[in-house]
Amino acid sequence: MEKEKFKLKDLSGKEALQILLYSVKKFHEIAENYEEEKMADQKYYVASDEKFLKDADENLDEISFIFKELAFHAQNGSNNSLINFELDSKFIYEFTMHYNPKAFLNKIGNNITEANVSEFIEGLSNGDPNKSSKFVLNYLKCLKYCAEYLVTKNNKAEVIADLKANSYKEAFNKFTNRIKKGYGLALTLDFLKEFDSKVFNYPKPDLHLRRFILLNLNDYDMSQYATKTNLTKLNLNSINDFVAVDSYLTLMDKANEEVKKYSNNISFPNYILDKIIYILGSGKFYLANPQKKRNTKSKTEYFLGIFNKEYCNIDIEKELNIITSYLQ
Repeated sequence: MEKEKFKLKDLSGKEALQILLYSVKKFHEIAENYEEEKMADQKYYVASDEKFLKDADENLDEISFIFKELAFHAQNGSNNSLINFELDSKFIYEFTMHYNPKAFLNKIGNNITEANVSEFIEGLSNGDPNKSSKFVLNYLKCLKYCAEYLVTKNNKAEVIADLKANSYKEAFNKFTNRIKKGYGLALTLDFLKEFDSKVFNYPKPDLHLRRFILLNLNDYDMSQYATKTNLTKLNLNSINDFVAVDSYLTLMDKANEEVKKYSNNISFPNYILDKIIYILGSGKFYLANPQKKRNTKSKTEYFLGIFNKEYCNIDIEKELNIITSYLQ
């Protein structure tokens, strides 16, 4: 499909803040109607790695848990249907020598072998020797880089200090200079924001965020896509990950500058709108009930609502109290 043109709209601060508040409000409306557990009462913007990766039976120290986090995020590198962490976690735990970087490196040696690849494929619940070998080879190379990096660190604080940066681009460069396989920009920012969202306050430029940027922040006419039928036909490769992140951060900067007119005590983390866009765009209300079926209506209702500028009806002073409880 031919690439659509993209030019970031010159949004006012008021519009940026209204988009953010509209998004939070829409999230609440959909979540409360969808989840009997009342997901809207949860602090949905917090990192979820701890909830879904913390396993008391493993009793991992900080470095080993970071190794597990890296392995978890790296599974989405090129074939996210191959590894199912819920089903494969016990095998990967054993294969990585209990996520012990030094022991794993001793097991692997200097190079990943065909025997390593075969062992890994055979241990997966969805492994296929005819289709999986290339991905698994790259995945194991990534794990090797992760282990080589982590053996030089003693705790989480040292990793944060080493990767901390003044911008997402600097953080990305630092990360990929250390872990040279398996992580592009989207996966890197996904890991970092889950790792410590206060230090690495970045969005993940996934397909949902790029759809949001293209459809709702593009200065060119996108009306042909603003229907339930055509919403998914949008060419999401029209902008690259860096353009998506820059555009998103511009929106958040304007929203945070605008909110100062109403309160000096409120500041929105970049993470918050990114999480809303993902949950509504994917329909995965996973923080409340990860097993429940997707809400397929949420994407259409949300994206088209913003496209039709329903956010212009937001009364900023009235709606600010929606979000403050999440930031306390």
